[in-house]
Amino acid sequence: MYNAALNFQQIIMHGSRTGGPGRFFLDDYLSERDQVEALKKWWVENGKSVIMGILLGLGALFGWQKWQDHVRSQAESASEVYQDLMVALGNQDEQKRAGELADKLIVEHPASAYAVFASMALAHLAVEDEDYARAADHLRKALADTDDKNMEPLIRMRLATVLNADGNHQAALSLLNEKDPGPYAAAYDELRGDINRAMGDTDMARSSYQQALEKYRLQQSDTVVLEMKLDSLGSPSL
Repeated sequence: MYNAALNFQQIIMHGSRTGGPGRFFLDDYLSERDQVEALKKWWVENGKSVIMGILLGLGALFGWQKWQDHVRSQAESASEVYQDLMVALGNQDEQKRAGELADKLIVEHPASAYAVFASMALAHLAVEDEDYARAADHLRKALADTDDKNMEPLIRMRLATVLNADGNHQAALSLLNEKDPGPYAAAYDELRGDINRAMGDTDMARSSYQQALEKYRLQQSDTVVLEMKLDSLGSPSL
C-alpha cells in the first residue's frame, strides 16, 4: 500500500509517461486488489488445513515433551528403586526387602536395563538359598531380556555357573560354547575347568585351567586361586 500511495503521488505530480495521469495508479490498484482477492480465495480453500496443521504440530510438540517428561520421570524412579535394591542386597537383614524391590523393578519397568539387573539380583538371592533351579530361571529371563551385548556373556557365565552347581554339567558346557565370550574369555576357560573337574575329567580341566592362566597373565590379573585349582589336580596322566 505504501508503494501504491507513492506511485499515486508521483503520477499526480509528474503525470504518466504512457497513459495519462491515472493509468499507473489504476494498474497498481488493480494489481494489489487482485493479490488481495487471490489471498482471500487461497485462505478460504486452505485456511482450515493450515490451522489444523498448526494445531497438530503444536499437539505433537507438547505431546512429545510430555512423553519425554514421562520417560525421564520413569527413569528416575527406576534408578531410585535400583539404588535401594543395591543397599538392601548388601545388608543380610534386608534380603526379603531386596527381593521385593527386585520384583518391583521387573513389574514397573519391564523394558529397562534395571529389570535385567533385578533378575540377576533375584538369581543371587536364590543362590544364597541354594535354590539353583530358581536362580537359573531368573538368569534365563535376564539373558532373554537384555539387549546389551556386553552383558550377555556375563549373564551366560553366571547361568553356566548355576547350572554346574545344580549338577547340569553338560548343559553348562554347552551354554559356554554357544557364543563368543567377549572380554570374559579367561573366566570362561576357568569355568570350563571347574565343570570338567566336576565331571571327573581332570585332563580337560587342567587344559582349561592352563588356557585361563595364560589369558589372565596377559591381562596381568591375579592368578593365585586359579594356580591353586591347577595344583590340586596333581600331575597329568601319562
